This record gives sequence, structure tokens and C-alpha cells, in this order.
Amino acid sequence: MKKLREDAGGDRDAMRAAMVKSNEESDAKINALLNDDQKKAYTTWKEERKEAMKKRQEGNGGGQ
Repeated sequence: MKKLREDAGGDRDAMRAAMVKSNEESDAKINALLNDDQKKAYTTWKEERKEAMKKRQEGNGGGQ
């Protein structure tokens, strides 16, 4: 992620796009290795993490 930030050169949109792509690629690799039960647990974990991040951003004034 640090390299992606550096490569974006301060362009937040480019940085975000690169990070989204990287996360999607990592997610696909992870899912390819998991069995069905693990995939369910992984999906639940991702949703919990997403909600926690959302709450953190709300507590910080929306992350802006």
C-alpha cells in the first residue's frame, strides 16, 4: 500500500483506484485457497471490518 501511495504522487483518486484493484486481486487469491466454511467466515470478517471502519470515520468527522 505504501508503494501504491508513492506511485500515485499525491493523486488521491489514482491512489484509491490502485488500492481498490490491489484489494480485489488479493481477495480473489485468498478466496481461491479457502473452503466454503472459510469463505463464509472470511466474508463475515470483511463485513465486520467494513462496519468498524465506517464507525471510525463517522467518529472522525467522516474521514475528511
